[in-house]
Amino acid sequence: MKKMLMITMAAALMFSVGGCEKKDALIDSAHNSRNSLEWEGVYAGEIPGKDYPDLKVTVILRADSTYEAHYQYIHPDDEHMTATGTFTWDKDGGVITMDQGMTKRYRVGENRLILLDLNDRPVTGELADKYVLRKQP
Repeated sequence: MKKMLMITMAAALMFSVGGCEKKDALIDSAHNSRNSLEWEGVYAGEIPGKDYPDLKVTVILRADSTYEAHYQYIHPDDEHMTATGTFTWDKDGGVITMDQGMTKRYRVGENRLILLDLNDRPVTGELADKYVLRKQP
């Protein structure tokens, strides 16, 4: 009798764990950068320049969908440029668009913003890591 009770309890436990897995799978399908990452904050990095000096970039993202972006060419004489405005999320919640005269799009990842090229793809190749802004502590 005790053995039958133990088997029944073990089976019930297995089914309840399996039920949780199905529930988690439903939650996971809705996860995206917008609703599952702590994306608010300050991101910084140096973007390489093709026909110009490298660019120091700092982007501040706020919960109210506003941003502040600071740009400075890596030259002692170059002035500092600032852009402010609002950003929007794409329908999948993984990419933000900052329209500042020339649209900038970033894929939002865990503690990073990845600058997308004109075809909305991350830069590839040996310089790919240079197009990533890292979240600052």
